[in-house]
Amino acid sequence: MYDMICESNNIKEEIIIKQVAFFFGAGAEGFKNFKLPNGIEFMRNSYLNTEIYEKNEKIFKEIFSKNKTNYKYSAHNYADKTTLRAILKKWVFYYFSEENFKGNLTYIHQQQIYSILNKEERKELNDNNKNFFSEPNEDDMAKRKIIDEFQKLIKLSDITTSDKEDIKGTFLNCFINEAEKPKKPGENQKHYFKRDLPSGISFLLDEHFHTIINPQKLGPNNFSKVFNYYWAIFMSIYKPVLNYVDRNSNGKLIQNKIESKDFLNTLRSNLIELYLKDGDVWKTIVKSSKKTYYHSIKDVFLNNSSDIQITGAITSNYYRFIEILDIKKYAYLNGQLKFFEVPETLEIIDITKESFPDNKLFFPFIFGQSYAKPIVNKRQIEAFSCMEEILNDSDILVILGYNINEDDNHINSFIRDFIIEKNRYIIVIGNNDPEIAKKEVAKQLRLEDDSKIIIHEVNYDYTPLIIIQSLKDLIDTL
Repeated sequence: MYDMICESNNIKEEIIIKQVAFFFGAGAEGFKNFKLPNGIEFMRNSYLNTEIYEKNEKIFKEIFSKNKTNYKYSAHNYADKTTLRAILKKWVFYYFSEENFKGNLTYIHQQQIYSILNKEERKELNDNNKNFFSEPNEDDMAKRKIIDEFQKLIKLSDITTSDKEDIKGTFLNCFINEAEKPKKPGENQKHYFKRDLPSGISFLLDEHFHTIINPQKLGPNNFSKVFNYYWAIFMSIYKPVLNYVDRNSNGKLIQNKIESKDFLNTLRSNLIELYLKDGDVWKTIVKSSKKTYYHSIKDVFLNNSSDIQITGAITSNYYRFIEILDIKKYAYLNGQLKFFEVPETLEIIDITKESFPDNKLFFPFIFGQSYAKPIVNKRQIEAFSCMEEILNDSDILVILGYNINEDDNHINSFIRDFIIEKNRYIIVIGNNDPEIAKKEVAKQLRLEDDSKIIIHEVNYDYTPLIIIQSLKDLIDTL
C-alpha cells in the first residue's frame, strides 16, 4: 500500500491506496459469464469427449500428412476406461480419506471401492482411513461393473433423479450432490457432481509428454494421445468462444463452422478476428459482457473513484476475455488460443501473425492440468515473469473461479511466496464452508499459518455485480 496526500482548504488528508491483483480460473468465464466449460464439465467436453476425436479425425490426419517425416496419425486418446478408472481412483482417494470422510460405508460399498484398486492401492487407502475398510471379497466385488456405470454417469451434463436411481446401491452416489429444487413448476430435479472433486489427469499426461521430442522413436500411439489431448482442450474452448460471438452478433462476424474441408484456413481467419484489437468482434464481446465478472470489476473498481488500484490480472484461461478489464498487465499462464507449437523445431507460432507450417507437425500451445510444465519457449518464462511483477506490486491477491489444487503446484509456489515472503493477503472467492475451504487452501499451499487466507463466501445465484461489490466492501475493511 502507498500513501497519497491530498490538500483541500490547506488541510492535508492521507489516503491509503490498496494495490490489488486478480487471479482468474475457468469458473470466472463459466455459466453466467461466457458459458465456457469448467471443472468436471471441462473434463467431459474435452479429453473425455469422443465426439471431438470422431468429428475432427480428418482434420488431424491432414495436419499429420503435411509433415515431412513418416509420422502417421493415430486415433489413440484418453477417452478410454484406463482414464476413467484413473479418475475414479483419484476421486476415491480424495473423498474417502479420513480427513474428508467421517461417515460409514456399507460392506458392499467397501468391496466396490476395492474392485477398482490394486493391492498396493487398497493398502494405501486403508492407511488413509482405518475406520471402515475390511478385506475384499472377490464374489461381492464382481456383482457390479462400477467402471461401466461410472462411464455412463460421467457423460451426463445433467444428472436426473432417474439417473441417480440407476447407481443406487453403489458408492458412486457419494460423489453426487443432493438435487437442487426445480426453479419452475413441472421442471425435473437435477443433480450434479460435487464441485470440489479433482478433474485433472496429470499422472497420465505426464507419462507420455516426453514423446513430443521424437514421436516416431518414443511412441507414435502415445504421442497421438498427447496430440489429441491438446486439440481436444483447444476445441472445447474455441467452439464456445465462437458460439458466444455468434449469439451476440447474429452470426454476422465469425465463421462458426468447424469443417474439415478448409479447417485450417477458417481457423486462422477466425483467430485473427478474435484477437484483432478494436475490431468488430472484440467490440461485440466488450459490449455484450456487461453482466460478467470482468465488466463488473471494471465498473466497481475502475470506473468509479476508488482507493483501490488493480495492478494486473493473472489467468489460467486461454482466451483474452480478461482484457475487458482494460488494464496494463495480463499474465496468461497456460498459453493462448492463438499460439501453436511445432515440436520438430521447438517453435511457438502466433497464428495471427504467421501461417501454419506446410511441412511440419503442430498442435495448440496450451497447457492442460499437468504436474510437469516443461519450459519449451520463452513465452512461458515471460508469462510467469509478468505474474511475478504483478504480485510484487500488490498488497492483496483475489482468486476468482480458480481451484487451488495439486495439479498446479508451479502456480501454488508463487501464491505461497506471496503470503509468506511478502506477508500479504489472498482472498479466495467461493461458496463452500469458509473454515473447511480455508483449511483446504492452506493444505494445498503447504501453509501452517492460515491467518493471511481470507475466504469470501458468496452465493453464486447472485449476479456477478453483486458478488464483486461485496468483494469491494470486504477489501475496504482490510
